[in-house]
Amino acid sequence: MNKNKASTATPSFTVPAVNAGDVLTSQLTITDDHGATNVAPVNITVQDNSGGNLPPVADAGPDQDLAEGLFVQLDASGSSDPDGSIAGYLWTCIRHRNDSTAHTGAGDYHG
Repeated sequence: MNKNKASTATPSFTVPAVNAGDVLTSQLTITDDHGATNVAPVNITVQDNSGGNLPPVADAGPDQDLAEGLFVQLDASGSSDPDGSIAGYLWTCIRHRNDSTAHTGAGDYHG
């Protein structure tokens, strides 16, 4: 990806030679067919690959706005391992309203 611009939904680039721990920030600006825009940043943290095993990249999917009582489908299929494969997934509810029906542990969230 040109360091200044890319006009595609899925740009890619090779991480430049920087120090481990350095953070590269890109910004997405989208425009709809009526001219309205929205902006979202993304940070890329450079990992030390000298040990030969990079950590996996967790992607829990997009935020969702749903009415109470509706079924929620979570999706981590966008997660990846840059030098291997994903060995397992563990979902944990970490924030919810305080009631007796909230799931607070890992596992199957079907009601």
